[in-house]
Amino acid sequence: MKEIVQGVIYLDTANTIFEVTSTSDYDLPGAGAAVYLEFDYKINQSMQTGLYVTLPDGSNPQVQLLTLNPTDTWNKIYIQLGYTVSAYASATGFKVYFGALKSEDVANPVFYLDNIKVVSFLMNKRLHILKYVIGDFLSASGAWALFYIYRKLVIESANYAFKPELLDTKFYIGIFVIPIFWILAYAFTGTYSDIFRKSRLKEFGQTLYISVIGVLIIFFTLLLDDSIISYKNYYSTFFTLLGLHFIITATVRFILTTITGRKIKTRKIGFNTLLIGSNQKALKLYNELEQAEQSQGNIFKGFIHVDQNNGHLLKGILPHLGSINDLTQLIAVNKIEEVIIAIESSEHENIGRIINILEDSPVIVKIIPDMYDILSGSVKMNGILELHLLKFLPI
Repeated sequence: MKEIVQGVIYLDTANTIFEVTSTSDYDLPGAGAAVYLEFDYKINQSMQTGLYVTLPDGSNPQVQLLTLNPTDTWNKIYIQLGYTVSAYASATGFKVYFGALKSEDVANPVFYLDNIKVVSFLMNKRLHILKYVIGDFLSASGAWALFYIYRKLVIESANYAFKPELLDTKFYIGIFVIPIFWILAYAFTGTYSDIFRKSRLKEFGQTLYISVIGVLIIFFTLLLDDSIISYKNYYSTFFTLLGLHFIITATVRFILTTITGRKIKTRKIGFNTLLIGSNQKALKLYNELEQAEQSQGNIFKGFIHVDQNNGHLLKGILPHLGSINDLTQLIAVNKIEEVIIAIESSEHENIGRIINILEDSPVIVKIIPDMYDILSGSVKMNGILELHLLKFLPI
């Protein structure tokens, strides 16, 4: 994270223009990394922001990224810089700038800027999966340790006149072997397949379901031959292990899922996304997603056009990667995880072709709802997301 100075700028008839830049160049990661300019602003006339690119030959081309409209309240915005950074792979540095020319309609323009920073993040999925695996391993190990102590102090002590050895060899074997069983069970049921799209409520239900199945297996394979005085001991053994394992595992997962969700909403991690469409609907959708205070996790790698004759309003904002003829190759090359379809009404005849291409691709497809009637019966609807997008999961 790289901090920039906050401030306020005033314009009047004597001072009709301003431009401020960061004092030094930033060395920003390219290759499609998630790099954002984040700031709060309150302005009473429009203002532009963008980057100055420092090239090896000493030139400094200016790249305007966005024009901000007037607002009476403080707004926070995130502007994707990754596309510009990637486009200038040979650049030696980048400077952020803000600028405006006094409007004749505003007597005294005022521009408030605060909390300005450039933030860059690289998402390491394997590292995040490892966090969940370690969390599950420690949870299962801790639950088994507590259960083993309970079993020795409560069940066996009540059944025998002597006091059993508490931490014997079986205890240490159990706290390592039992967690491995749980990790394999979670992996088999797909727990670690899509960790960035976990719902806390859904995670709670899945954890309970797998816990019940897993404890039943452990009970019938390891605990059923225990010496007991009453069958009540079996009930207490089963429910104690189930309660300990579920509560500890669910708590750790709740914490991890909350942290992951917060990182997605603040654009620290996200999903490589391809936008199909290049005109009004695509541009409007892109601006809504990029300017939303809470991100849905989309890191746009670029857009593709459908109809060459309709123009490309996104050109200069996102990389133009090609047409729908290149869709399969682009998904593989850019490691696309989500595809958003935002095409014009005049392009609707191409929707069937697009869906047919995407059917064999392991991507999540999101689409503007007013096109759903075209897809009725072709694709299963999974749910309605923010910004009125319908989501379709890969089969």
